[in-house]
Amino acid sequence: NHQISSIVDIYDNQTDSWSIANLSAPRFELAAASAGSKVFFAGGHTGSEYSDIVDIYDNATNTWTTGKLSEPRSQLCATSAGTKVFFAGGRKSGGAERSDVVDIYDTKTNTWSIHKLSQARCWLAATSIGNKVIFGGGLDRYSGPSAVVDIYDMSTETWNTHELSQARSDLAATSVGQKVIFA
Repeated sequence: NHQISSIVDIYDNQTDSWSIANLSAPRFELAAASAGSKVFFAGGHTGSEYSDIVDIYDNATNTWTTGKLSEPRSQLCATSAGTKVFFAGGRKSGGAERSDVVDIYDTKTNTWSIHKLSQARCWLAATSIGNKVIFGGGLDRYSGPSAVVDIYDMSTETWNTHELSQARSDLAATSVGQKVIFA
């Protein structure tokens, strides 16, 4: 059983206070990332269908707008690098299908572009380091957990792949110093 909610709890560290906002539609299994003064909540599941909605909160103006992913999906991952936000993979169309789509939003130009992962999968993890955006693991429709790591180099606009030491999904990723860590 999933809790379907549109509530966004916002903590202000400067004033040590909380406020509440609402997404444009209630959903679960969505992804979030931030770039510049904007926060993005993308995709998810409404309880009856997959969502392509991207709710965008601009902290500088305290306003909300919406955008759309190129395809509806949940269980996707998100990260940011520089002025770009990346939404990758996910579950789509009836639950059995996985996505290989990477929707990229550039906050500087307010434009969307699309790239592809080397393998369609959901429940993957994402992080960035320098000019590289890294997507690892996940759940493939046919072979189960994945060890695939897709690495996008923003400076050359090229993709490379690597493998985790063990195939797994529902993992976490972060970066520290010059290292990317998947656990």
